[in-house]
Amino acid sequence: MGRGKNYGAIDAVKGDLFVILGACCYGLSNVLEEFLVSKRPLYEVVGQVRPHLLPPSSFLSPSSVL
Repeated sequence: MGRGKNYGAIDAVKGDLFVILGACCYGLSNVLEEFLVSKRPLYEVVGQVRPHLLPPSSFLSPSSVL
C-alpha cells in the first residue's frame, strides 16, 4: 500500500513556515509557563493555564463523572 506513489508538496515553503511558526508558538508558551511558575507555585499555574487549553466537552464528559 502506497508503493510507487510520490506526491510532491503543492507549496513546500508555506508548509515549512507553518512548522516554524508552530515551533515558535510552542517555545514561547513553554517560556511563559516557566516564567509564571517562577513567580507562583506550580500547582496554581498548572491549575489556571491547563483548563484553558482543554476542549469544553472534556470537563463534562460522562467518563469524568464516574
